[in-house]
Amino acid sequence: MTNYQRDPAVTKPWINNTRIAEACGCARSTVISTLQYATAKGLKWDSVRDWTEKEVAEKLLPSVAARQTYKMPDYGYVHREMQKAA
Repeated sequence: MTNYQRDPAVTKPWINNTRIAEACGCARSTVISTLQYATAKGLKWDSVRDWTEKEVAEKLLPSVAARQTYKMPDYGYVHREMQKAA
């Protein structure tokens, strides 16, 4: 999980996204989406400075209910089908 509180973009906006990603150990696309979420939610460093990482993540990330869930495949059926001769 990304440590949103360590995101240097919040404290040093002149640093580019590539350097932020290197500092945080995440992908540049993660930095971009995090900054977009923060801007959309109206979050500023001064308002989230004393929050825990969990509180910041809850504000930034879409709700769990909105996420798509997937049904696990029937591996037994898949195994039997793959055993059949082509």
